Amino acid sequence: NASNELHKDTPNASGETSSERLNPGMLKNDIMHAIWLSYKQLNPDIKRCVKYCNIFPKRSKLNKDELVHLWITQGFIKTSCVTEDMEDVAEGYVQELVSCSFLQPEEDDYSIKYITILDLLHDLLDKIVGRDYFRIENARSQRGIVWKGDVPRDVRHLFVQNYDGELITKKILALENLRTLIIYVVEKDTPVEEKVIESICNSLPQLRVLAVSFSREHLPITRPNKFSIPESISQLKHLCYLAFRTFKCTVILPSALTELHHIQLLDFGHHSQTS
Repeated sequence: NASNELHKDTPNASGETSSERLNPGMLKNDIMHAIWLSYKQLNPDIKRCVKYCNIFPKRSKLNKDELVHLWITQGFIKTSCVTEDMEDVAEGYVQELVSCSFLQPEEDDYSIKYITILDLLHDLLDKIVGRDYFRIENARSQRGIVWKGDVPRDVRHLFVQNYDGELITKKILALENLRTLIIYVVEKDTPVEEKVIESICNSLPQLRVLAVSFSREHLPITRPNKFSIPESISQLKHLCYLAFRTFKCTVILPSALTELHHIQLLDFGHHSQTS
C-alpha cells in the first residue's frame, strides 16, 4: 500500500502547504477534526518532524533517540542561538508531541525509549503529507507478490517495509531527489545483495540517510555471514546517517568511509560486528 494521496507540497505565504489546506469533508468524525485543529497549531518545524514519522507503517514502535537523529540529519531542527543544542530542541519537540498525545511513549527508567504515532494522527497524515514522504508496505503476507504501486518521482523520504532487490532496481534508483531510504528486512531468507547496495550508492547522490535493518527473529544478512559495504559509498557526498543493523553478521567497512565528510552517525548495532 502507498502511504498517501499524491499532492504537491507547496507552502503558501503563511507556511501552510497545499496538501494541508484540507477539505473538511475528508475528515471522518469530530475526533479527527479535533486532531486536525491541534495539528494546525504546531509550529512549521514540528510539523515537518511529525510528517517525517508518517513514512513508517501504522503502529510502528520507533526508537526515540534514532528518530531524533533522523530529524537532525534532515535539517528539521532549528536552534535559536549558537549555544542551544539541537538534541535538546528535538527532545523538546518530542515532549510537546507527547503532551498533546500525538506521540504515545513507552518509558524505561523514567525516560522515553520508544514512541508510537497516534493511529488517528497517522490516518490524518496519510491525507496531507504530500509527495515528499512515502512508504511501501510490501509485508510478509504478500510474499511472492510484486509491489505494483507507483512511487512519486519527486519523493524525498522513503520507507520500504521489506527488502526487494527488483523493486529497488526498478522503482527507487531513479528517484533523484531522495534524501532518506530506510529498508526494513522482514522476510526470512531474504539476502541483501551487495550489488543492489552499490547501485543505490551510485544512483542516489542526494541521500542523507541510508538505513537497512533486520528483525531480531530472522536469519543473518547473507551467507557466509559477511557483508561488504561498497567503496562506492563515497559517492553519497551528503550522507549523514548510515545504519546497517544485523544479527550474527560481520559488516566489512570500506576505506572510502573516511571520504564521507558530513557523516554524523554510523550505526552497526545489535549483534553485528565490523571490520
